[in-house]
Amino acid sequence: MHSYFVWGLDPSSTATGWGIVRFEERATLELHQKKPLGHLPHLVNSMIPEYIDSGVIRPDPNLPANARLGFMSSGIGDLWASHSGSRPSLANIEDQFVGINSKTQALISRAAGAVVGPLESLGVSCIDWTPTEVKKHVTGHGNATKQEVARAVERTLGLIEGRFSDDDGWDESDGVALALCPVKVT
Repeated sequence: MHSYFVWGLDPSSTATGWGIVRFEERATLELHQKKPLGHLPHLVNSMIPEYIDSGVIRPDPNLPANARLGFMSSGIGDLWASHSGSRPSLANIEDQFVGINSKTQALISRAAGAVVGPLESLGVSCIDWTPTEVKKHVTGHGNATKQEVARAVERTLGLIEGRFSDDDGWDESDGVALALCPVKVT
C-alpha cells in the first residue's frame, strides 16, 4: 500500500487558509452484484483521507499589501520546515474569483503567486481549483455555503463538529477542503 500528502491552500489578500491531508491506499471489501451469483465480496483498493493538520497564515492587517504577501510567502516556507514528514506530492490552490473589482482581483492574484511561487520552487506541482469545483467535490453541489463546506470536511475526516466555526475556521476549512480534492489532469 502507498500513501501521499496533499496540501490545500486558499490564498486571499488578508490570509491563507491551509490544510494537509494524507491519502492512504487500503484494500477494502465491497459487495458487488454479479449475475447469476448475487452479492460477492470483492477486494477494492481505495484512497482513504486522513487529517494531518491545518491553520491560517494571517499577517497583521495593518501591514502594507506587499508586506502581507511577503509574510504569507514566508509562511509557506515555515509550513514546509515544520511539516517535513508530510511534505506534499501536490498542492491544490483555490483559483481567483471572477466578477470582483479589478483592484481586489489583482491583490488575490498576487496572493496566489505568493503561495504558489515557493511551492513550485520546491518542486511541488500546484493545481488550480475554482471555488465551485471544490464545493461540488466536498459537498456534492457547487453552491454550498462556507458552513456546509466546513461541516462536510468535518464529517469526511471524522473531526469534531463545529471545529471550523469562525472566520479563521472558514479559511482553514477551505484549505482542508482543497486538500481533499482528487488529483486532476490539467
